[in-house]
Parts: sequence; structure tokens; C-alpha cells
Amino acid sequence: MKHTPLTILSVIALALVGCGSTEAEEEQPQSAEEAQQEYADEQNMDQEPETQTAGHGTYRLHAIEGAEIEFDLPTDPNHELLQDLESFRQDIDGPSATYIVADVDNRNGTIEMNIPKISVYDEDGTEYEFQALGNTLLEWEPEYDDSYYYWETYDQILEFQDELDNGADVAERSATVLLYHGDDLPDEFTRVAVQPYGMGTPEEAYLAD
Repeated sequence: MKHTPLTILSVIALALVGCGSTEAEEEQPQSAEEAQQEYADEQNMDQEPETQTAGHGTYRLHAIEGAEIEFDLPTDPNHELLQDLESFRQDIDGPSATYIVADVDNRNGTIEMNIPKISVYDEDGTEYEFQALGNTLLEWEPEYDDSYYYWETYDQILEFQDELDNGADVAERSATVLLYHGDDLPDEFTRVAVQPYGMGTPEEAYLAD
């Protein structure tokens, strides 16, 4: 039996479709799980990832709830908000101190902002903890003896807490002071973590460009 040219072309076309179907079946796309695993394998190379570090300077954080936070790490003790506090520390022979003055802009925030702590980490994993004055300044309190000096010093500490330990309500902008007891802050940090809303989840601050 002879095939007409049209019949032959039809047979060839069907054969090509069949080959294409076979190839498509062999090259089906990966499942989501397979794709995720392949990506993870590519990312997890043999070499360790390089530690990311940043030095002293101005740090910024755009908090999840909308507040903008900016601070110099560390803040110069000659900052206008620190001059009286640092002078008082020296007068009472208080422990060494390193400061942060955080500018808190909550004008676009959705909830009240309050920073109890900023934690700084070095490459060895050591934490340097800056605490709000309301949490830490009473460590400057002298030993109790019911003297005039004791009560004068105690009252002055409370005044500094009231003046410099500030939150920021919605639509408010304020400045708050945090204190680290020590003068051994490293030159480079691997993480700067701010707790912008009380004792909630810390958020990352990054060195400004």
C-alpha cells in the first residue's frame, strides 16, 4: 500500500509530538521542596561565611511599628544631654561609663516606644549591654548611711532618671540615654540589637552610610 505525501507528513508530525512529550516528561519542573533544598545546598558551601563587622559611628533602625531610631555608638560624653550626668559621675567617683543618646522619632509609629536595652556584640560573642537609666543608674547610689550626702546623691540620681530615661508616645519625638558600665567597648561589632518596645523582640540597627 502506498502512502500519500500528506499521510507521510502526518506520521512524521505525530512522531515529533511523541518525542516532545517524552522529553517534557523527562524534564518536569522540580517540586517546591526540591527547589528549596537545591537552593539551600548552593548557599551552604564548604567555606564558613565571612563575619560581618561594623565600627563606631551612627546607627539607625526603622522599627517594625514605625519608629525611627538613630544614635552614635558610643555617644560623646560631651553631648549636651550627658554633660551634667558625666560631671556628676566624676564628682561621686562613680564607675566608668559609656553612653548612648538615642533620638527616637515616633511620629509615624503605631504604638508607644520605650528602649530598655541596646546590646552590642563583638566577634567573640561578648555582649556589651547598654541599659536605660531607670534600670541601671541606681548602681551609682552610695552605701546607705542616712547622711545628707547620701540623700542628696540619691535624689540627684532620681532626677537624672526622670529627665533622661524617656519613651516616645505615638506622634512624639524624644531623646533617651542608655548606659553601659565600662569603658572597654570594642572597635568593631558583629551585631547591634535594640529592644524598641519594652522587653519585646530585639531589632537590628545598622551603621548609617
